[in-house]
Parts: sequence; C-alpha cells; structure tokens
Amino acid sequence: MISLVAAMTKERVIGIGNRLPWHMGSESKHYEDIVRGKTIIMGRRVYMATKRNGRLIGLHNIVLTRSGMYAKGVDVCHSLDEAISKGFEYGPDIYIIGGEGVFKDAISKADTMQLSFIKSDYPGDRFFPEFSESEWEEKSREDFPEFEYVVYVRKVARD
Repeated sequence: MISLVAAMTKERVIGIGNRLPWHMGSESKHYEDIVRGKTIIMGRRVYMATKRNGRLIGLHNIVLTRSGMYAKGVDVCHSLDEAISKGFEYGPDIYIIGGEGVFKDAISKADTMQLSFIKSDYPGDRFFPEFSESEWEEKSREDFPEFEYVVYVRKVARD
C-alpha cells in the first residue's frame, strides 16, 4: 500500500519557505502517530526541514533527490520508482510525506491518501496537487478543533 500523508488548507497550501505555515501541536501529533515507525519517502527539502527539527520519525527514511547527496541513516534515491522499490524492500506499506513535487509525482501511484484539512487559512508557496474526487472514495472522516482528518481510498486499482 502506498499512502500519501499531508496537511493542507482548503486552498491546498502545504508549505511556505520550506516550512509549514502553521504551528499546530494537535495536527503534528496526529501526523506523527500515523508515520512513526513506518517506511516513509520524502523529498530532500522535507528531509532537511525534518532533520533541522531533529524529528526523523520513520523506521525507514527514504529521501528522494535529484542531487548527489549522502545522509547517514537514510536511503537516498534519485527517482520515485527507485524510492518505492526500496520502500517495498522494508515491507508492504509506504507513507509518502511530501513535498509538493513528490506529491505531484506520487498521487497517480497512491492507493490511499490520509489528509488533514486545516480549518484556518494560511499563505503558502507549496501546494498539494489537485485530485479528482471521482477517483477516490472517502473511507473515514474525523473532526478535530483545528483540522479535519479524511482518509481516501482509490476507487479503481492503479496500473
């Protein structure tokens, strides 16, 4: 299973200046509960921001980058397909946590999306890709004071 995990505003904002535009402890804890101890794929900028915060929480962290990069304790891959193949070496479930370009490339490969919709508006320069709700079935919805958490499952199996 490949799952996209993201928090966004209703305008699909996911970041600004290589950071989250909001500071929301309840959503951060919820996110960490989803991905802690799992195999996660992230872009280089997400990795750098996560590392800067001292919070690599995946059991297996895979960084996707086009540049030559070495990072201790993570697998570095240069294409999404390579990263997914590496992820499946660790087990059947992969969680993709961004950023914008990674989500754009991965949405066609995802089986599920676990999305937190932030109730407040925030400016941003990074966005979650648009998706057709006709291709996705809402599996569950949970309301929190500052965000709404929705799990979508792809209606039609991907190729």
